[in-house]
Parts: sequence; structure tokens; C-alpha cells
Amino acid sequence: MIYGYKQLARPEDWKEIVGARKWRATRSAYELAHKWHGVRSMPVRVRESFESSNVGVFQSLRLDCLYVERPTFLDNLRAPSCTDIVAYCRSRDDRVVIVGVEGKAAEPFGKPVCEWITGSGTSEGRSREKRLQFLAGMLGVATRRESQLRYQLIHRTAAIIHEAALLDATAAVVLIHSFQERPEGNWLAFQAFLRHVGVEPTPKGTFTSPCLLGPRQKVETYVVWIPDEPVQPNRS
Repeated sequence: MIYGYKQLARPEDWKEIVGARKWRATRSAYELAHKWHGVRSMPVRVRESFESSNVGVFQSLRLDCLYVERPTFLDNLRAPSCTDIVAYCRSRDDRVVIVGVEGKAAEPFGKPVCEWITGSGTSEGRSREKRLQFLAGMLGVATRRESQLRYQLIHRTAAIIHEAALLDATAAVVLIHSFQERPEGNWLAFQAFLRHVGVEPTPKGTFTSPCLLGPRQKVETYVVWIPDEPVQPNRS
């Protein structure tokens, strides 16, 4: 398989990357494009959360580049985890910080593990069981096939940690950029996942304490849920 990128000159260029089905106002792909494209640093709400944190490496963070739908290969070369946005940043003392952004509007965090793992047949089910155990090892916590945890949160977090480790980053950030606060199902699923990996949830807009996930425990990982207003429909 061969993957390639091109420079995205305007928000509308994201449509080709994220797919036409996801490209409409109120969907997270559309909202992310209009919030993140063309900003000098980060969207206002995101920048405010970083600057108001007490984490030294997050102060005056410089955004070098963004990759949209960034594929990260995990246990094999099939079905990479595609993060909505991976932001490659540097602190004012030139340390690398990787920010993985997952946009959420009305969409859920995918299926629960107990539904996802069955697949479409016996062989796919076995493959998914193997992947689940691989991801559980990456995060350093046992995850049973009967789990109600949302699979998307598991593999996306593992992907962001992996990207940060590859670049010997000082810190990794798992950032949920939310454009719809009701219903609360996503927020509850997010809190359940954090508790599962041993992280105490914090209020929206504030970072968790740093954690060292997985057996390598190499990169300090922070998690934050940032609520934001959707763009105006007349921008479509």
C-alpha cells in the first residue's frame, strides 16, 4: 500500500481527504476543517486550554504542521488507525509535542469492543482479538472482549502514543475537540475509558495529569476534552 499527501490550501480541500459523506456542517470533519485551517497557532478554544494549563511545555507552543487523517500502522500493515488531525508542535525550548485531535459532533466513538470484535466472520474475529490484545499491551491495561469501552478511543490513543514515541517527543496529547455537548453519551464513554487506563477525568477544557501508558512508559501523555461552538452554516 502506498500513502501520499498534498498541501491543503483551504478548508474545502479537506473534503477530498475526509470523504464527501462526512463533509457537511454539524459533522466533525467539516467543523475541524473550518476551525483548524489557516490559524497561526491553534483554534481559540484549544489555544486557551493549552495556555491556561500549568504544564510548562505547553506554554507558547509552536505549531509546525498538521496532517489530516494521519494513518498510523499498529500491529500490522492493514487497517491503520487514521487520526482526524495530528499536529506536530514544538515548545519554546524546541521540545517536540505531538497533539492527536479527534473531532466529535453527533457521531459516537464507534462501536463498543464487545460488538466490534465479532467482525464479519470467524477469521476476522480472531484477527480482531489479536489486535485488541496488542492495543491493551500498548496501553498497559487488560481489556476483555466483553468490554463496553468504545474501541475508537482505545486504538486512537494507542496511535497517538506511538506517533509520539517514534519522534522521541517530550509529550503526547489526546485531544477531543467536541462540537456538540448533547447527548452526553460521548462524554460518559470518554470518562469510562480514562478510568480504565488509570487516568482521573478532569472537567472539560482542562488537562489530565500526565500519565505513562504502556510497557515502555516513554512519553508523558495528557488527555483533554475541549468543547467548542460549531461554525456558522452559511460558511458551507
